[in-house]
Amino acid sequence: MEWYETQAGLVDEEGWKRRILELCREKIRFNNAENELSDRLFSALKKRLPDSPFGVMFSGGVDSTLIAFAAKKLGAEPICFSVGMKNSEDLRWASLAAGELGFQLEKKVFSQEEFEDAIREVKAILRTDDSVTLSIGAVIYSALKLAKSKGVNILFSGLGSEEIFAGYDRHLKALKSGADVNEECRKGLLSMYKRDLLRDYPIARALSCEIRTPFLDEDVIRLAMSMPSSLKISETEKKIILRKAAVFLGLPERFAMRKKRAAQYGSGFDRELRRAAKRHGFSFRKDYVKNLP
Repeated sequence: MEWYETQAGLVDEEGWKRRILELCREKIRFNNAENELSDRLFSALKKRLPDSPFGVMFSGGVDSTLIAFAAKKLGAEPICFSVGMKNSEDLRWASLAAGELGFQLEKKVFSQEEFEDAIREVKAILRTDDSVTLSIGAVIYSALKLAKSKGVNILFSGLGSEEIFAGYDRHLKALKSGADVNEECRKGLLSMYKRDLLRDYPIARALSCEIRTPFLDEDVIRLAMSMPSSLKISETEKKIILRKAAVFLGLPERFAMRKKRAAQYGSGFDRELRRAAKRHGFSFRKDYVKNLP
């Protein structure tokens, strides 16, 4: 169980925000950022490893590849689950990473009909017409459902990595404008409750699955939010320190340095949502999803 969960479910939004603010204020000293980040990520992963079979929501990006790689170093055998449309970027990279690094990979290539079913099912769970939420949610839902079909109901996610290591375009925009990048990271962490947790948690609960998030470990957040933004982002690279830590741990550079697009784009789900709207006679995605039964 993650720190933001209780026996009854998620903590409330105020509880989430209060704890995030506390963690961001708790500045700690460090000597070697790569070493200490590696140690904390290992610790965060180790205390979350279950005794039963488990999986990783796997895209071949640095976050999911590092989780699977570190888990293997700890003696575990995670199963990597990857979903997407035919010829999608994430399915291609997932196959490359799994093949080279020796991960067990289960992947599913979606047909048009399967994709539309997934969007419809996610809409029923989340009760939203927001097309971005639904396209991301469909990736989460589909990976969890694939895992369930293989007898796995615990999956690790890279959720939180983009926020604490400055992986979004808005972090780059803050850097270029001279704004405080770490303040943008803090704001992003605070907004994760509505944007991410209230999407992923209900989906996992509907499928009787559990999502574990080592990048949202309290000690990992403390360390990341104590680092100067110069360790995280430059005008040409994002998540610098995480990529360095991954290489330090032995992850091949081409996987550590991969510039990955967001899940809805890498999976091809966003593009397929646009196509589905056109197939059904709608000019805009929002009108298509609004009219889904």
